[in-house]
Amino acid sequence: MTYLCYSAPGRQAVLLCGSFTFFARYFSHSLVMKHLSSAFAPTALLGLLLGGYQAQAQDFYNNGAAITLTGGASIYIPGNLTNDNSGSITTNASTIQVGGNVLNQNSATMNLGTAGTWEVKGNVTNTATLTPGTGTLQLTGTAAQALSTNNGQLYNLTVNNSATPTAVNVPNDVTVNNSLTLTSGMVRTTAASTVTLANGATITGEQNGRYVAGNLAATKASVPG
Repeated sequence: MTYLCYSAPGRQAVLLCGSFTFFARYFSHSLVMKHLSSAFAPTALLGLLLGGYQAQAQDFYNNGAAITLTGGASIYIPGNLTNDNSGSITTNASTIQVGGNVLNQNSATMNLGTAGTWEVKGNVTNTATLTPGTGTLQLTGTAAQALSTNNGQLYNLTVNNSATPTAVNVPNDVTVNNSLTLTSGMVRTTAASTVTLANGATITGEQNGRYVAGNLAATKASVPG
């Protein structure tokens, strides 16, 4: 069942509960979350979500819903995305673009799924469950971003942020299981945090002004000799 759980008038946010699966074939364009008034009936919401129209909300708040994007579906959220109260968001070969911050908290699950992509221009904060799958987290802001995974893992991490002197701050440990791609910008750890490349993982794009400043470790199952 697909339905709007609650939307506070004037809040400039969409709040969802229930279970949702978004398939690419239902979209003529990407779904743009801007502002969705509480005046919409459930059937109207269903039409907005599945009919290729633009829902209108600034922020996206998931209050315990199980949300899955699949088959090339794409959602763009201009503001912040909050995944809360045991909710889950899974991207399978699909994309979520967030113009603000991502917060995953209170037993929620942020699942990058099978070849899913999360492109985020603000901070990423996880205090619950982060499932890397085989997906990619892209940090593409224009101001400094913070990546706080709660000592979590990512499959692919791409940094493409030209902010100086630091593009991405890493306040606690993060492990990259497959590929760390540095397209633009410096990644900086604290004295106590480390970016770790798991066994077999690679790092590409390192050059002057584009590297991990601080603690970078690589795990090797075996070494020559």
